[in-house]
Order: sequence, then structure tokens, then C-alpha cells
Amino acid sequence: GLTKIEKIPFSSREEEQAENIRKMLEMHNYRIGEHTALEEIKKGKAVKKTYSELLFDINCLGTALSVLLKGSGHKIALLGQNSIPWVTVYMTVLSGADVIIPIDDTLPVDDIIDVLEQGEAEAVFYSKAYEEQMREYSQRSAGVKYFISLDKHENDEQGCFFSYEGLKKKGKALLSVGDKSYIGLGCNTDGVKMILFYEGQGVMLSQKNTYIPLQLKRDAMII
Repeated sequence: GLTKIEKIPFSSREEEQAENIRKMLEMHNYRIGEHTALEEIKKGKAVKKTYSELLFDINCLGTALSVLLKGSGHKIALLGQNSIPWVTVYMTVLSGADVIIPIDDTLPVDDIIDVLEQGEAEAVFYSKAYEEQMREYSQRSAGVKYFISLDKHENDEQGCFFSYEGLKKKGKALLSVGDKSYIGLGCNTDGVKMILFYEGQGVMLSQKNTYIPLQLKRDAMII
């Protein structure tokens, strides 16, 4: 089940000055933590994630990534269609000290590989549609060391292949023994947090460029 996380109180002034995604999530957890943040339709059924659950998943995933990648400043690619795991990975990296490289999943495979190599990605999260291509690429990749499936079960992990669910589980265990390698990180809103590739060129963005303060709301983001 969900392990409860501390609800940090915020003053009205602090709410007005939520200058980064991390603080925004913490405030949403404090004010409306039990309300739905994300909703995804899978096989005709609605899958929901509350703000508290989302923040907890981010903390778990971020902690596991900090241990797996050993440190901060790593470039992490994200490939796949919008889903709750996709959004969680995106927000985890933006809230931490690494750099996210979102990849357009409509690109041809060769162009996707070019983005991974030009962006100097060390890890890539990918959806099941790219399982075969990532398996093949792993045999010749010099830069990408960690291939993380957004869909596969943790029992399928082997070698350089990992799973989103497996990493969350490992992060939960690390948090339970006091690991603060992720949640203790500061947030540099001016440093490079994202690299977007357009027509072969990479554009570096800071969190200030990517973050727009969101008002507290009770409506979920439908994916």
C-alpha cells in the first residue's frame, strides 16, 4: 500500500511563490493530497493517481534513480505515449538534479537513436512498442547504460534492462531506511533541466523555461 509522506504546511505567501515543480507538488499534497491528479483510461477502465500518490511515486522513482545512476546531472531520455508512468518519470527528473530528454515517439527509429546519441543519454525510459528496438540497440550502444521499460513487470529485469515498477519498489525500500539522496536535493531552477530536439538540433531549457505555476485545482489531468 501507499506509505504516507509528510505533509509540509505552506503559508499563503509560499503558495504564491511556488517557483518550481517540486514545491508545487508538495503544496498540492498538503492542500488537496487526496484529490485525483492524473487519470488514464486503460482497457476501458479509469486508472487514477492522487496528488499524494503521485508525489510518493516520484520520491520512490527519484531515489532509485539516484542510487542506480550514482549522483546527479545525468541525461535521461523518455520515449513513449502519454501515460501515468510517462508523466511520473517526466516530473521525477524535472524535480531532481538530472536532465530530461523527451523524444517524439512519432520519429523513425533511426532518428530516435540519433537523439539518444546526440543528447548523450545515459538512461532511457521506453514504452513496450520500442522493446525490440531497444533490445537491439543495447547491443551496440556506447552511451546508454540503462534501458527502463515503462510497461514490463519487475520480474523481467536483467542485465542493463530495468522496469519502472521495479525501480519504484526499490526506491520505496530505500526511503523506508532513510535514504535522502533524492528528496534531500535542492532544485536549481536556472540550470539545464531539459533538452528538446527539433530537426536534429538540441535546445537546452531550464526549469524556469518549462515550469508554469499551477493553481490548486480539483480536476485531474486526463491522459
